[in-house]
Amino acid sequence: MLGVSRPTVYNLLKKKEFRWIQLDGGKYRISKKSFDDWLDNNEHDKEYYFGDRRFDEQPERE
Repeated sequence: MLGVSRPTVYNLLKKKEFRWIQLDGGKYRISKKSFDDWLDNNEHDKEYYFGDRRFDEQPERE
C-alpha cells in the first residue's frame, strides 16, 4: 500500500508515526485514522522507485 519495505514500516512504528498496538503472536494493528492522518500529512514526501531510479511522481507505465 505504501510502496516501502518492511524495515521502513518497522522504523515508522518505532518512531511512533501512527497509533498502533501489537497483538499476541507479534502482529501489529495500526489505527486507520492515525494512518490516514499520517498519509495526508506526508503525501508530499512520497517517492517512487523503479530499479535504482527515484521519481517524485509515479512514473507512467508503458
